[in-house]
Amino acid sequence: MLRGVRNQYTPGFQWDYSATPARPGSRVGYAANVFFLFYPAPGVQGPSTVTVGGFSFSSGYNVSRNSVLSPSDTIQVEDGEGYWSMSAYYPNAVMDGSNPLYEGIACRHGGGPGNGINGGRGVVVFADSPAEARPDEKINPQASNRLISSSLWDSQKRAGSL
Repeated sequence: MLRGVRNQYTPGFQWDYSATPARPGSRVGYAANVFFLFYPAPGVQGPSTVTVGGFSFSSGYNVSRNSVLSPSDTIQVEDGEGYWSMSAYYPNAVMDGSNPLYEGIACRHGGGPGNGINGGRGVVVFADSPAEARPDEKINPQASNRLISSSLWDSQKRAGSL
């Protein structure tokens, strides 16, 4: 477990592995596409459905690899800053500061405005294993258009390929 002070992005930064740390980003740096691919079993957490732009998205439980419609453009693992450390949760994935849970893909590589959370590029690993670095607007839902990247998150492409 990482401990101690880090000064790479934020002076005086200290790791905090509690469930509700004082600062986003003080958790594990990688996250899984929990809402669509790795949702907890119904006995642990009830199913969830969210409607965005007229399309209903349901959480994925017990998703098999062969049920992913397009593994080459379905995000599996990514840079994370989420509320629960290792989860990227599509309903809370807008990363412009309008949602303080920061459960989208952290775009901290390559500089830009955003204090290390957004503004650069975020690294994603797709279900068929290649990794890419993409800018925020090409991988995260945006406050102005939450459907813009849903096809990358949703293994069933319910809103089509946008």
